[in-house]
Amino acid sequence: MRIDLKRVIEDRDLDRGQLAQALFPANLHPAAALSRLLLGRARMKEEQIYRLSIFTGLSIDALYMDALYWKTTTHDDVVRFSKDNYCAIYSPATGVTKIYHLEKEIAVHVIGFSQKPFAEYFRELDQIIINQSVSV
Repeated sequence: MRIDLKRVIEDRDLDRGQLAQALFPANLHPAAALSRLLLGRARMKEEQIYRLSIFTGLSIDALYMDALYWKTTTHDDVVRFSKDNYCAIYSPATGVTKIYHLEKEIAVHVIGFSQKPFAEYFRELDQIIINQSVSV
């Protein structure tokens, strides 16, 4: 399992220069070191993962999770997942997930997650959103 550093940078709108300094404080060329990570020519060591956690404010577990980008809340027996301008409301009672964009319902699917990992559920949500975006 790997941290999707590019996605973390993009989704959190991180300054690459500041991030490079935070991850590689003793390196003479921190930007080059960060570039190697982003190009897949190097892997983060434990120290960089720890520093990334501190820099982003995310737990180390969250950095590894696919669900990182979906915020979760529960209310009135439903689970609400939010990401950017999208929202998915899952009803455990019915197994139905309603997906909204800017408060407008764009899809209704039976994609309950009782029999699948959260990561797979979120991938399905992402794919539905991508398909809706392409069809509009």
